[in-house]
Amino acid sequence: MKFNVFALIQICAALVVRDVEKRQASALDFYKKIDEDGLSKRDDIEKRQASALDYYKKIDEEGLSKREVIKRTVTEVCCQAPFIAVNGRCVEPNLMTFDEKEYSGSYGDLNDGYFGLDWSTGSQTIYFNKDAYSFYPGMAQGVVSAPNGLINNYHNNPLLVGSTGGVTFSVATLYVNSLANPTNTANFVGTLNGVTVATYSVPITNGTPVFVNLGAQGFSNIDKLSIIGDGTSGSWILIDDLSTNLTNP
Repeated sequence: MKFNVFALIQICAALVVRDVEKRQASALDFYKKIDEDGLSKRDDIEKRQASALDYYKKIDEEGLSKREVIKRTVTEVCCQAPFIAVNGRCVEPNLMTFDEKEYSGSYGDLNDGYFGLDWSTGSQTIYFNKDAYSFYPGMAQGVVSAPNGLINNYHNNPLLVGSTGGVTFSVATLYVNSLANPTNTANFVGTLNGVTVATYSVPITNGTPVFVNLGAQGFSNIDKLSIIGDGTSGSWILIDDLSTNLTNP
């Protein structure tokens, strides 16, 4: 039996042409559908990119990173009583972190009513944002729970907190360091009706903050707490994570 080589070549060529035509038709149908949807591949990519940019822009406007959003969400879900969620952390309800305070700019006055106390001391007590004021040596380590810490606005005036209406409070613990000066002294005074109940002093630096247990020093049933440095220029006091017997109303 003889084979016609030229006939076989013609048959193969026809099959190849038919396959190519089928692929072309399929491709044309595909791109026709894309055109009907009003989208090209590039348009679709650009649309997705724009959507992603809008998403991250919204996050940036809220001052949150994606990781922080996840952290806060998980914290809010996972915190169990008596702990509460504050700025992505589970904390004791009587712990003042100052981190949930909102302000315009990099700092602000701590308004009356925070944990039911009176913080209005002629704008002497203000809270700072750690990142915005990182040029102070003591800020980087002194803010134990980011982003905020509390300071006395003027080095020669005390950081004051008091109660009103005859209500007393007790101070347990806090962290304290020197905002600017490399060495300093934190002086604590607790009073009741103008009478000194307890005093305590501790040397501090603008490095690692000192953990102070004022509860062990008799700072119970007072109506005012005063904290001040050694009085030299730049002797601001920075505190964070102040624990009392009060909860934030």
